[in-house]
Amino acid sequence: MKIVILIYTAVLVYIVHSEPCNVSTDCVGTKCVSTEAHVHIACNAKHCTCERDAINCLAIADCPGGGANNSTCINGDGRTARWHCLDNVCKCLRV
Repeated sequence: MKIVILIYTAVLVYIVHSEPCNVSTDCVGTKCVSTEAHVHIACNAKHCTCERDAINCLAIADCPGGGANNSTCINGDGRTARWHCLDNVCKCLRV
């Protein structure tokens, strides 16, 4: 029984571990599964991740949700955050 638990744990760690990279073209095994459009694979801190494409803005009203109270998003840490217009780009940030 211990060997089954050990094998199960090893498989789980392998699945959860992100693919290492130096550039985004190294991310051949990473797939982005998202309900959102405009998502791409990126190499951040030597790990393959999925990121939203940049959305240009002049004001918060240009960001998804139009700056309304329900304009929440999920940030890179998997936490609920809010859209902000910073440097003319919509960003999902916890403040």
